[in-house]
Amino acid sequence: MADDWALTAAEIATELDIKRSTVDSWVHRGHITAIPGTWPKKYRMSEVYEAEKQRRDNEARTRRNITRRNDMTNATTC
Repeated sequence: MADDWALTAAEIATELDIKRSTVDSWVHRGHITAIPGTWPKKYRMSEVYEAEKQRRDNEARTRRNITRRNDMTNATTC
């Protein structure tokens, strides 16, 4: 992608206000990959934004499931 820009893991963490370990986890899981030949390693922001979107979607899904579970528990105890 010609207009895609790249940042280091530390820069990504700062830019998105997330922990550096979150970025490292995305790398380990294959959600983002380093651009070959870059040092320090840089990552395409298009991949980073997609990984961040998936993280937010997963958190929202987890919150909904917890709410449903709590609602079902409360309904059966009344």
